[in-house]
Amino acid sequence: MKPSGERYASWPLIAGIVLGVLALTAGPALAALTFSGTSISGDGAVVIDSSSTISIGTSTATAIRIGRSGQTVNLPGDLSIIGNATTTNLAITALGTSGAPCLTVNAVGTIATTTCGGGSSQWTTTSTGIFYNGGSVTIGSTVLTPANSVSANLFEGDSGTGSTVTTGIHEQIFGLGSGEALTTGIENEGFGWVVLPVLTTGNYNTAMGSGALYSIVTASNNTAFGADALNKATSSYNTAVGFGALQLLTGGSGTAVGRLALNAATTGTGNVAMGMNTAVSVTTGGNNTAIGDSALYTNVTQSNNTAVGQDALLVATTGNNTAVGSAALSGLTSGQKDTAIGMQAGVTAVGANQLTTGNYDTFLGFQAGPGSSAQQSYLTVIGSGATGTCSNCLVLGRTSDMVQIPNGIQFTNLYSVAGTALPVCASSTLLQHLAVSDATVATPGSNYAGSGTYTINVECIYNSSGSVYTWIID
Repeated sequence: MKPSGERYASWPLIAGIVLGVLALTAGPALAALTFSGTSISGDGAVVIDSSSTISIGTSTATAIRIGRSGQTVNLPGDLSIIGNATTTNLAITALGTSGAPCLTVNAVGTIATTTCGGGSSQWTTTSTGIFYNGGSVTIGSTVLTPANSVSANLFEGDSGTGSTVTTGIHEQIFGLGSGEALTTGIENEGFGWVVLPVLTTGNYNTAMGSGALYSIVTASNNTAFGADALNKATSSYNTAVGFGALQLLTGGSGTAVGRLALNAATTGTGNVAMGMNTAVSVTTGGNNTAIGDSALYTNVTQSNNTAVGQDALLVATTGNNTAVGSAALSGLTSGQKDTAIGMQAGVTAVGANQLTTGNYDTFLGFQAGPGSSAQQSYLTVIGSGATGTCSNCLVLGRTSDMVQIPNGIQFTNLYSVAGTALPVCASSTLLQHLAVSDATVATPGSNYAGSGTYTINVECIYNSSGSVYTWIID
């Protein structure tokens, strides 16, 4: 046996062995913890059991890792985290039932626990989508309170969007500054920046585009598509599609489709405009219809005009005119109660001859119209390229055209040479044939300018069905 001094000298060696390997008996298996200068590692199954708190790590430790990559770590009990928790990939398979702890994550990413509420979720998920069962949905900074969380509303915008709704239902408002005064309206829809911002109780309004239906408060049944469409409107039953369409309308009702269509209308009622810049100057005129780019462009206060075709009634400032066809009556200024049907009807092939101030004229056919710059009234011209230079007269076709009348023409009065009337057509002159020269047509109201003698034959006949005698062209 060695001296006692040598025995004590062996303790450092024994202590190093113990510190190097610590063997713990855990059931029938043997596990070990190995200590190094910077870490503790274990092999096999390691169980640390204590009735008090066990802390692992020091104040300078930056992380504690449990398990290895791909390994599932089960915590059969509760997990309490004091302070913040950071995770790269957190999967939550179930959120607890009513009254049980739930995991929450706040706006800055801090994870905390709370008590789960009762009832079932309004969100339903399927293999193809997710939908909401009832109540209202807000996206953005708007928070609905129980008082205005009315069923089937959807809001997205800033803090004011949908915030005042009380009993309104089926509202869908999207956009900053939109729907901020809405209370009890029904089925209003707004999409865009500051649309429907002051609407309170109106129903069935639809606005899409920045500033659309900007001023409407209580009116209903309006539709506005396009920036500033119906921007000043406060009345009902209006439809505006296009940038600035019906932008200034405050009263009345109208329909405008196209950029700046009826842009200046304020109180006119019953106006319809379709096309870019159509009826763009109308302010208070009503019951005007303009279809085609720049149709009825200049009219301001007059009513009952119909312009169909590009530039139809382009510069007209009066009312009760009808123009159908591209550029029909496009030169008319102060004339009224005129009718033209056909491309450039009332304009003709010679621009200097177009109708400008004539009244009660009718032109039917391509470029049918006046034959000179002189303005006529009650002139009716029928036929493509036909022109007339008389008032209170009817012109059929061009001078080169033959006019055929299969059943003849009946005259109530004919004039012979020097304006002397023909004999009365009666039984005494039945079947009488007479020649009527071109001098005859100078009376009444015609200005036949032919040379020589133009003669037609007429015959007195008896119309048994009407029991009348009349002259006809023979």
